[in-house]
Amino acid sequence: MNKKLGACCLSVMLAFSASVRADVVDDCINNSDKSDEAYSRCWLDEAKRLSAEIKDKYEQLAANKLASEWNKGNGMFKGNLKDMYDSWVAYRNRFCSLSGVAGHYETGESKAFHQSLCLMDLSKKHNQELSGLLSTFASQMID
Repeated sequence: MNKKLGACCLSVMLAFSASVRADVVDDCINNSDKSDEAYSRCWLDEAKRLSAEIKDKYEQLAANKLASEWNKGNGMFKGNLKDMYDSWVAYRNRFCSLSGVAGHYETGESKAFHQSLCLMDLSKKHNQELSGLLSTFASQMID
């Protein structure tokens, strides 16, 4: 029962944090001049904040006893987690670069507009995926 309670509490905290951040992005957009450049700045700021959170979650996974065996016990800057992080960043950046080009041709908005939105969206999704992994490992470690 304690495992379920711990996982539930972690999930509630993560959901609350996500809703608070959405308000910050919305405020940035609402207080902007509504240009492509202003939207891009708001989304890039959020993508940068999420990137820092993602890196922190990789470090938490590296420190987790249950995940360290899979990672070959190496910590964040070696092993499977480092490879996974580097591969994810490379994929995100390349995919969003291409998405910016495609979005520009589809809608006429700037490439930066579409690229920054993509960076934010993919970072948000990956952050949620990592939160799920951390929640699973946390629930297994609660006595």
